[in-house]
Amino acid sequence: ILAVLPHARAQQLYPLRWTSSIPCNYQKASGIMADFLFLVLLTAGQAIATVTNETCAVPASAKLMLQVGKSSDATAVVAKGSPKVKVKPKGGGGLFDAYMTADPAAEDMPSDHSEGNKSISSCGVPVQVDESYNISAICPEACPFFAAKADAEFCSFVCVVAEECKKYDPSAPIADESSWSCRAASVNGCHLPNNDGSDSCVECASGYTLTEDGSCELTYWKAMLCAGIFLGVVFLFILYYVVDLLLRPATNAEGLKDALSSRSRQKYHKTVESDGQNRRLWPLTTNLCKEPVGGPGLCLHFRFQAALTIWALIVGLSWLALSYAVDTDLLILGRRPYGSAYRNCILVAWGHSRQMSLMWIKLLFIAGLYIASFLGALLFGVMQLRYFQTVDFEQDTMKDFAALITGLPKVAGSTLLEEELAKLVSETGGQKVVGISVCWEFSHSQEVVMRQLRTEERVTSPRQTETGEENMNFMRQKLFKLEQKVLLQEQNDEALADSAAKDMLTSMKCSSQAFVIFETEKARDAAVEAVKHGFLFRGGQLKMEASFVEPEAVYWQNFDNSSMLVKLTRLAKGMGFILLGLTVWACVFYFPYAWSIFTFNYTGGAMPGLAYSMAFSMIVVIGNLSMVEICNRVSDFVGCKFKDMRELCYMILYLIAVSLNILLDVWTTYYMSEQIMINLHFRTWDGYLLNEVELFMDRFEAYAMQRSMGQNLYEYAWPATYLVPFIAEPVFAIYMLMRIGIMMVRSHPELQPYLAAEWLQAAPMELGRYADCLLNVVLAIMMLFFPGGYTHLTFIFMAASHAYIYVFDHWRVLRVVPAAMFNGIDVDWWAQAVLAPCCGMILACLIFKGNCITSEYCVDAPILFEVCLAAVVGHSVFHVLLLYYVVPVFGLDASGRHMRERTFKDVAKCTPCSWFSSNPVHCLRSKYVFGDSPSCKFYSSGSESHLEVNEKIGCFYQGRPPDDEDVDSFEIKLPATGWLSGLGLKLGLGKDEIPPNPAG
Repeated sequence: ILAVLPHARAQQLYPLRWTSSIPCNYQKASGIMADFLFLVLLTAGQAIATVTNETCAVPASAKLMLQVGKSSDATAVVAKGSPKVKVKPKGGGGLFDAYMTADPAAEDMPSDHSEGNKSISSCGVPVQVDESYNISAICPEACPFFAAKADAEFCSFVCVVAEECKKYDPSAPIADESSWSCRAASVNGCHLPNNDGSDSCVECASGYTLTEDGSCELTYWKAMLCAGIFLGVVFLFILYYVVDLLLRPATNAEGLKDALSSRSRQKYHKTVESDGQNRRLWPLTTNLCKEPVGGPGLCLHFRFQAALTIWALIVGLSWLALSYAVDTDLLILGRRPYGSAYRNCILVAWGHSRQMSLMWIKLLFIAGLYIASFLGALLFGVMQLRYFQTVDFEQDTMKDFAALITGLPKVAGSTLLEEELAKLVSETGGQKVVGISVCWEFSHSQEVVMRQLRTEERVTSPRQTETGEENMNFMRQKLFKLEQKVLLQEQNDEALADSAAKDMLTSMKCSSQAFVIFETEKARDAAVEAVKHGFLFRGGQLKMEASFVEPEAVYWQNFDNSSMLVKLTRLAKGMGFILLGLTVWACVFYFPYAWSIFTFNYTGGAMPGLAYSMAFSMIVVIGNLSMVEICNRVSDFVGCKFKDMRELCYMILYLIAVSLNILLDVWTTYYMSEQIMINLHFRTWDGYLLNEVELFMDRFEAYAMQRSMGQNLYEYAWPATYLVPFIAEPVFAIYMLMRIGIMMVRSHPELQPYLAAEWLQAAPMELGRYADCLLNVVLAIMMLFFPGGYTHLTFIFMAASHAYIYVFDHWRVLRVVPAAMFNGIDVDWWAQAVLAPCCGMILACLIFKGNCITSEYCVDAPILFEVCLAAVVGHSVFHVLLLYYVVPVFGLDASGRHMRERTFKDVAKCTPCSWFSSNPVHCLRSKYVFGDSPSCKFYSSGSESHLEVNEKIGCFYQGRPPDDEDVDSFEIKLPATGWLSGLGLKLGLGKDEIPPNPAG
């Protein structure tokens, strides 16, 4: 409040009704209690302010208040003699009917040091304007319109009456009272406007047709109308279907409750309690930056998010503080809106002048940001490594007892390979072996294997299976039949008989790899050391090394002995699908939007409205989400053997895909901005029309282009990329999918329990958020290439968005996703490696913006691009080398750590997912080939209760169900449908078909 008067243009003042006088030097004023009461009333909207200059050296506040009063529905009175300004509203309204915004660029408030004060005071006298002229000035009342003098020097204007507009500029014959300037005809889609003084067109742009009244209409408006009608019909059908689902009777309430309980059991639970109680959910207060709920890899993921949030907040606040300390024009550059030709001329001249005069502070800021970000990234790499090592040293997990054998020959499943290999390893390594988990080739029979594992679950408990189809109307019956085809397709497949299952298993071939499990970590290390030069098996040389993954991170179905060439071929095909998806998105969504922006009529400073901004946000969201889905499928298609490699593949593919999105947007934005600025006759600061500037770099650096591209990049980042997708994710990807699953399951009692559980299973956790965060970093850094008006907003909004994303992911991990373990550091290391080109971009920006600021350093435009590219590549290589060679030097010393004496049995007792229970083929071989009793049961998230102990085969976990959430309390309740009864009757449903209100 104390800053309101000295910095009024950076504050928001509210309606006032009580009158008082406030000296500018408030802190030295007497009557503290009375003044405090006035300030309280001022903020409450009950006072009228009078600003005096009796104790002020400069009447800056008075000048400011006067201008605001002049532009709003209020009167401003300047007393003669001692400077005094009294702002009083008309008719008892507020001090400012339109509130004074905290955004100086939006209200065209005077800048601190640079606002021009000249104006054109004579009629019919041409004046060449520059940054010294007042951008908000008006012509005298006798000649109130600004007209550009076409035959004079650039940016020459004259004040004229309406009838004289065409005389001075034949291309702008219309006197526009909204901007008090002469303008050309304003017709959307017009290529060549009419110069007869009417808003009509002579020639329309491509895609438009000229009408008799001189307007332009869409050429294919009928086709667009048909497409709109079709989409409307589809929407109405979907709406009808959703309402129909809501109105259906709940004929499978018990099955729905079991499926929701299964969803709850799949979530992250603590390990077995020492008091023997069931495993509990992790509390929401769990610190996921420290507590390895899903393994140390998940903690690294959250620490990475937190670090980027803090970095963005510090950068944004630093730029904001620096701007207020040096010159607040830094917060305005690039954000002042376009308008009339008069305004645009002053805007370009002022923008270039202020940008050049303040470039030194921006260069110092970028240099400091580069150094701090570079060193901070390396320091963060050390912190991540030491944290990972600390957790790995302190905890005993499944990977500590396992070694990976490679080089196995193809052996048929008819042999007892596990026993043969265990005996050999025990003899050559000199350590007792708990068991062998062989990686079998079963990618082509994966569905049969998984179906066989669910044999016991397919036994249907005695429940009511009457679907009530006979009571359904025609439309509902058709929809119900269609649902059954989708829902029951897998259920209709029969499991193999015991003999057929055994034949399938004995005909399988092993892959080249297998995991061998020892009793202790010390025994594992001793065995690995004993066979470090390899050992013979069936005429082949085998190698053994300590395992680096947990059993939950193994994709057993992908051990098909496919070569690296095969995987690269799959990856190349996947890149083709990514390019195809990008092309479809661009043609269907992006280019139509770009065309609408390109053909928009910007005459007189008109700008696209809110609908365009919302459409652009949705287009960006659709593009990013489509890339997420395509990259997910491609990552699965590649066939990675381990989860960390799959997550790394997804992160890199997504970064490439979205980077292509950004490059397309930047190129399109540059082209559209260039054409729009050319059509509006924008010039460089020294008078050249943009179409006369030959070099790309010179056009790119023109202030008009910088402002336009900076605004578009900001709109691409916020909120389209930073926030909207992550607002939509919990709504559509979590809540709505779960609700649709609930409505489907509750009306299909014929569903087997395992299928009902699958339909209600949440999407698994993955580390794709790394790519989202890195994309946001790239967008924020790109903003440094443009004027600084959007810099603080971009970084601060990025920090706010990432804070929300962190909270959302925190809740999602602890309360939504199925439990999964992330125990590697590879994904995080590569994410840090991607930060290297990000820091390189900051260095390139420093080189680019500093070019030709002084005569000592001035590179020609064609060479400047090469220098910037070399800076990015050079820094990236140097940065990655430091990450690879220098950062590990500061890690913890593993040689001196104390190795605990916990055995595999101790860990397996409290860990349901072991090297044996996670291997599907191993579990089937235990039952059908080895005849174990009880056999090794297959582990899947949420199904731990059926696991049984058999110490002879390495199974030590006694199934104990985790604590179920009270699904009745929040997940099973559907929205009350009583209010839909009338709608149901209108849709043709009988009264007996409308379900009762659950709340009643």
